[in-house]
Amino acid sequence: MFEVGQVVVYGSGGVYRIDDIRTEKFGTESRRYYVLSSFQEGASSTTVFVPTDSAILTARIKPLISFADAEALIAAMPHSVIEWQDDAKIRTECFRRILERGEREELISLMRTVYLKKQELAEVGRRIYAADENAMKRAERMIFDEFSVVFGVGDDEIIKMIDEKVKTA
Repeated sequence: MFEVGQVVVYGSGGVYRIDDIRTEKFGTESRRYYVLSSFQEGASSTTVFVPTDSAILTARIKPLISFADAEALIAAMPHSVIEWQDDAKIRTECFRRILERGEREELISLMRTVYLKKQELAEVGRRIYAADENAMKRAERMIFDEFSVVFGVGDDEIIKMIDEKVKTA
């Protein structure tokens, strides 16, 4: 059970604050809902209602990662890769599932894998597919939003932290 005021991650939607837990009537049925609002400054005001009795939807709510766990993920980043699928359809589906699950380790592996492939192709004058670039950017947004809250810094500082860890590994 989550509490009012708690900062959480909801699926692939980013960081939210639980503003309320209340009964609402949508349609003909009254249910209890977690009322989530977007947390990031500058984010468009988004409110999400998650039924407290829906195991599938409440499973998408995760507590914010701890400072130590976030540091550990960054430290492990140089070793985080997934196997590159040459078939674009298979790769796109794999990336879609990773983004949908929103598991931090998988998101970081996706980011690093696409980044490395992008560098490899750039060396021979080629570019990655737009779908791969978009998947990497979505994964970055999900990770950077959460890490920005945890570390209390902006995206630029998160990128510097990651670059330092990758270069020293």
